[in-house]
Amino acid sequence: MPTACELTQELKAWLTRRKLEALNSSWRQQGGGYGDEVIRVLGEALVDDDTDYAMILRSLEVRFRQLGNSPLGREFHGLYSWLVEVVYQLLYLRIILHEESLKRRLPFLDGIAGLVAQNAPLWVFSLNHDLTVECLAAAHRIPLCSGFGGDLVSLPLRDETGKKTGALSAESITSEQMESSGLSFLPPGAPGINLLKVYGSLDVFGFGRGKGLLKLLPQAPGPDGVLGSLKAVNGQLLRAVPGWGRTAGRPNEIAFNDDQGEMQFLRRALLSGACELDRAESLTWPQRMRDSFKQSLNHVERLLCVGYAFRDLDINIALRDWLESGEGRRLESVDELVMGPPEVFQYLATSGSVKSSESYATDFFDSLAGMVRARDYQLEKRFAVWAGREERKATFMEQWAAFKEAQEDRKKTEPFRYCVDVWTVTQIR
Repeated sequence: MPTACELTQELKAWLTRRKLEALNSSWRQQGGGYGDEVIRVLGEALVDDDTDYAMILRSLEVRFRQLGNSPLGREFHGLYSWLVEVVYQLLYLRIILHEESLKRRLPFLDGIAGLVAQNAPLWVFSLNHDLTVECLAAAHRIPLCSGFGGDLVSLPLRDETGKKTGALSAESITSEQMESSGLSFLPPGAPGINLLKVYGSLDVFGFGRGKGLLKLLPQAPGPDGVLGSLKAVNGQLLRAVPGWGRTAGRPNEIAFNDDQGEMQFLRRALLSGACELDRAESLTWPQRMRDSFKQSLNHVERLLCVGYAFRDLDINIALRDWLESGEGRRLESVDELVMGPPEVFQYLATSGSVKSSESYATDFFDSLAGMVRARDYQLEKRFAVWAGREERKATFMEQWAAFKEAQEDRKKTEPFRYCVDVWTVTQIR
């Protein structure tokens, strides 16, 4: 999945300030659209090089919270909902258009599966919205728990005429259950993965007028079942009107007919991060979910932070409190480009509580799990990482040429670490 920087670049390349103004002009001609002030705020954020997609979302969220239920506040809320759907669709299309590539890269993360055997259960806290961990667990048939211990929900799937073609299962939890008993995870000693998505997920939705959350269950074993459910909810969960076919819902919502023919809604549950979070309940991802992250940290002694830039104030506070409240707790930052402990935790480095590892995440997981890869496999893995960042290049040969050029540049400064021999390159071809 793309980093926040990559996703921001993709968003800003598609949604320029001029395009936003043109879209709004079109919406106004159709009787909708937004006022000049609302468009100005988003337009200025889009051209600001210092803002990423999460900060843009958060700035809109802050504005409609400040303005409340006023006309201007509702406009900011409407534009926020539309932008969340845009981000969702960018991430969703990344998966659908590169589904086979995603599945081919899963073996590079087998080191995580190896860690499951050493930890019962293995806790995974994710700030991302993607389904990589879910697909990995499904590929290895590892029990996965995301904290949803409520009733099972059945969502009817239909064709464009409204005829029911099947059903999609989901596990749920209501806001009352979260407040009374919290999220339900695997207990200590149970094999599997406890996965907590702090800022929402592509397969999690609000339902019941915002009073609950549901998470899709795989349609079938393996990664295909995980991705199949995601495609089904976005393509086959619909509301069809006789003579008109599929009808659209409001921004960031999926409108559908339940088994009784009544119209219902699912709301996509993605939140912005990178800012301090207030105590007010957010739209679909309750504060209780964030609180659960802080509480669940107490189940671990060693925490690996992979690819995290330590720019999210709320997350940093939770990590600081966790480190300072228990002896023997250790935090290790893993990043191929970062040397030295995170600056925000420098004061803890001398005690050995915080350190950093300059390593690719996949190599680091392999070492922890005791996995040894063949040399050609190592190069193939590095190429797959590069290709994932260069998905816009049309052909394999274009990707491979760009990869080799990058390796040559790195050999000039680190000749021993990044040496690539011709024989191994030939084997990959």
